[in-house]
Amino acid sequence: YGREFRERLLGRWGIVDVDDCCSCAKFLVESGKVDGDRLCITGGSAGGYTTLAALAFREMFKAGASLYG
Repeated sequence: YGREFRERLLGRWGIVDVDDCCSCAKFLVESGKVDGDRLCITGGSAGGYTTLAALAFREMFKAGASLYG
């Protein structure tokens, strides 16, 4: 996160942010911290959009909730 991350998002919402969330989820699954068959994602505002994009275009998450966005 920070300035570099925000700048990478310019014109690439739903790509860079979703990649970031999926990379984190993959790390957690591979490290044994979470069950990959029970992953969910949630967010509001820009995070709501990220949630919807992740659910629509990736196979990582089994469920999710866009609170608003």
